[in-house]
Amino acid sequence: MREVAEERTRPDGEYALMLSGGSDSRLILAALTAADRGVRAFHMNDWHNVEAEITRRVAETAGVPITFLRRDRDYQARALVGTADRDVRRLLQPAPRRRVRGSPLRRR
Repeated sequence: MREVAEERTRPDGEYALMLSGGSDSRLILAALTAADRGVRAFHMNDWHNVEAEITRRVAETAGVPITFLRRDRDYQARALVGTADRDVRRLLQPAPRRRVRGSPLRRR
């Protein structure tokens, strides 16, 4: 993973990482710090719970600064409405016509 981080990032770049405390974001953090890349971690939550404490410890252990972003009380409702609107718009768009070679339904 360190090699991948080195190949896909710039040594002089600054990188922001949404750190959830789960294994995926921790692995990415470990790869970026092993590649000696500048990283700033962010964690979004409603309150300082167990997940937030894990992210704080992970960032501290990795030696990267972390910023906690607090969601407001309407965050989930806005996220759900935005997702639902996007999904409905996608469903209402006509499907592109596709031609399948050799299909007996193909018009000439």
